[in-house]
Amino acid sequence: MLGSADPMRAPLATLALLAVLPGCGNPDNLVIGGFGPAVINPVRSAIHGVAPVQVNGSPQQLSVIVLADTTDLCAKVTAHTDYFHMPSDNFSALLLFTPAGLIGDFFVGQNNTGNEIVLGAVATDGGTAPLFAFTGFPGGQISMAQFNTGPGGESKGNFDVFVADPSGGIHEFYGRFKSTFCAGLANAQLP
Repeated sequence: MLGSADPMRAPLATLALLAVLPGCGNPDNLVIGGFGPAVINPVRSAIHGVAPVQVNGSPQQLSVIVLADTTDLCAKVTAHTDYFHMPSDNFSALLLFTPAGLIGDFFVGQNNTGNEIVLGAVATDGGTAPLFAFTGFPGGQISMAQFNTGPGGESKGNFDVFVADPSGGIHEFYGRFKSTFCAGLANAQLP
């Protein structure tokens, strides 16, 4: 035990702790923050692609990164393009949008950069429950170091963004991503 009167125990305890630490590496995908059911921990799916996103009522082709607490998201979105409107399971997802084909630092509210929290649910009677989408607030940042589209492509970066809950409270979500390209995202009907 650390702090014991035995001077030999403290170094041994420290060595034991150091031996355990290498196995505690940080995950590639991490979302810190949340409110109510909008919690994405752990991230079970991380996908990206270029997809149509509504910007001021007009569809724009944007780079999209999706971090979700559901598994096999790419397969679900590919099989059901309306997955974000008619989910087949309960999920929480963070969607990040940046200008297509660019890497760098982007600020939410500028140059078609944005974020959204989406909550999907399946009703107890087997139908779908209402989908909830909470849009981001200006001032957040998305940094993208890599965005490869094509089989096996990856995107990498980090984010620090904000959303409002139903009562108007502002919540910060921050973390990092390393996602896999999902061709099916190009046909997805995003909220």
